[in-house]
Amino acid sequence: MLNRQDKIKLIIGILAISLSLLMFLAFNSHWTHSINDQSDILSKSKDYLNTQNIIGGMGSEVSEFFIRLFGISSYLIITLLFTLGLKILFTIQKINTLRLFIHHIFFLIWLPLFLSLFFNIQITGQIGLNTSKTLIIMVGKAGLTILLIMIVLLFIISMFNINLTYLKDVKQKISNWLDSKKNDTILNEPENIKPEKPEKLNNLKLDESEENT
Repeated sequence: MLNRQDKIKLIIGILAISLSLLMFLAFNSHWTHSINDQSDILSKSKDYLNTQNIIGGMGSEVSEFFIRLFGISSYLIITLLFTLGLKILFTIQKINTLRLFIHHIFFLIWLPLFLSLFFNIQITGQIGLNTSKTLIIMVGKAGLTILLIMIVLLFIISMFNINLTYLKDVKQKISNWLDSKKNDTILNEPENIKPEKPEKLNNLKLDESEENT
């Protein structure tokens, strides 16, 4: 028998995973049917009779809201819910809830800004595009690119405890791997000995026989 706390965990876990799957289907459907669904979303009646989103009117509303704000980065909300659901259901100790939230919130802000340098508002979302426009006025496009790269590198270093010793170890492993590949290539190369052609050998034999006669 499950106690009260286990039942609550089971319910929350199932709800989180189910919600993430529904959002995933709604988001995917949004890219195909968002233009057709605009009339129902903007309509005051909200009857959703012509909605073509696979999850219906609610799916079109939710996907329109998140994708309009965050663009393609909205899928991070789905991965957050799904991972939390798995952690709650199966009590996965390796998943740190706080770190999971920090990682997703960071990339939910950083990714739209980075994508805004290359794509339109549908991919980046309003937050990414509007914020990047303001930052580009202040530091320029090149400055924003360098700033974003610096921020993500600092974030990775701080989150994964990367230091100089770790980088030296990685460099040494790559160097050893390249050396082993180079040695394998040298050992597998055939010897560059060109055998004499049969025609030349036959001609030499004919010349020798003529001289003997």
